[in-house]
Amino acid sequence: MKKVKQLSLKSTSDKVHKPVNASSNRGFTLVEMMAVLALIGILIGMAVPRFSRRSPSSEWRNILEELNNLAQFARQESIAEQVVFRISFRHGKNDAPDTVSVEREFKKNPKTGMMEFAQASSLYLKAHYTFADTVRIRAIYRGKQELFREAGQAFCYVVPEGLVQDVYVQLLRKEGKQDDVATCKMLPFDGKFVLLEKLIKPGQEGE
Repeated sequence: MKKVKQLSLKSTSDKVHKPVNASSNRGFTLVEMMAVLALIGILIGMAVPRFSRRSPSSEWRNILEELNNLAQFARQESIAEQVVFRISFRHGKNDAPDTVSVEREFKKNPKTGMMEFAQASSLYLKAHYTFADTVRIRAIYRGKQELFREAGQAFCYVVPEGLVQDVYVQLLRKEGKQDDVATCKMLPFDGKFVLLEKLIKPGQEGE
């Protein structure tokens, strides 16, 4: 009886202490790890452009925010300094991007009697914005007058009382073969732009 128990214990011990086959517990080889990393890199490369590409709506909202930052700066500085400021829209020459900047009147031209303006500056606020290469100013209207198309520049004046000229800024965005459009309309008493996601001229909002 003792002999049977000893054999049983021995066989159990052999099972517990039996060495594990080394081949079943090996790690990844260098080639396998490189293949996995390469696959991850390909997947990331495919996914990043989809997430980084802005939708038309988000692009327009970003532009609206930039324009309103400039408008706010021009308005508060005009009120504080009691001088006229203006928001200057300019067409980029030789395929350069279009730009918007805040300018301040600084002297009267003795020959023309007109006030001259210079680029405004601030330590804390942006006074200049450059549109993306895919975005162009299509036209700018004040009333029925089209200000931008022929001259390649247009101005929206801000007076010390805080009023801003009511302009309509039409924008064109190229995305592949498809063009996307929007209009930023200035609210003169509020001193800020609102976004209209189509081409609008003064008096056409109800159409």
